[in-house]
Amino acid sequence: MPSTLGGLLIFVAFLTPGFIYYIQRRRWVQQPSESSLVETARLVSISVLTNAAALGIFAFVRWRLPAHTPNVELLSATGWAYVKGRPGYIFLWAFLIVAASSLLAFLLAILPKLGLSFKWLSPDIVDESSWYYSLSDNVPEKKRPYVGLDLRDNTYVAGFVDWFSTDIDEVADRDITLVAAVGWPLIFKRDEIKEELATERMVVSARDIVRMHVSYIPAEDQSAKAGAEPLDAPEAMTGDSGSPP
Repeated sequence: MPSTLGGLLIFVAFLTPGFIYYIQRRRWVQQPSESSLVETARLVSISVLTNAAALGIFAFVRWRLPAHTPNVELLSATGWAYVKGRPGYIFLWAFLIVAASSLLAFLLAILPKLGLSFKWLSPDIVDESSWYYSLSDNVPEKKRPYVGLDLRDNTYVAGFVDWFSTDIDEVADRDITLVAAVGWPLIFKRDEIKEELATERMVVSARDIVRMHVSYIPAEDQSAKAGAEPLDAPEAMTGDSGSPP
């Protein structure tokens, strides 16, 4: 039987794929706030699925190359006595299995980012914030979202979207980061006086935004139109996303 430390290591290794899936999914895909129970169930389910797949790969390799893989039958019969006789060999294979399982979990997490999804497993209507719909999910191919923001202090800023909060709850604590591009500096307007900012990025809180105007600029235009007049007025924008909460 494994020691307390050995059992803890096995437990951590078992849950590692689920943790990787959770972290990467939160990074790439908009996620709703979930209870601890739901998050734990998701983490364990992904761990079970990916570990089973990794063990299936190991079983195939064992079947094809029995002389180059651990003897599972002997390991089951003798337990830690088998491990103590060849610790490096066993730990190497354990690491390879965990690595394979973690890689599978990582690939599952980034499928939406790669444009792949199993929509037939989910309903057509799902929870989604207007920010995510306008700035990520509904962006035309080979284009980049360019937004103009009317702010509560009667000023206006515009720039390409660099990052935005993916929180599904449309609360005032969200924020959006605008970034300049070649020929497209960040724009600031107050009382019809336009200023091209020298800064590269600007972070704007949702609580300060009254209205968001969204355009989709072809990627080639971001460099080909260097020196061109940027879209810097609300009336020049297309695809107005409406007033964010």
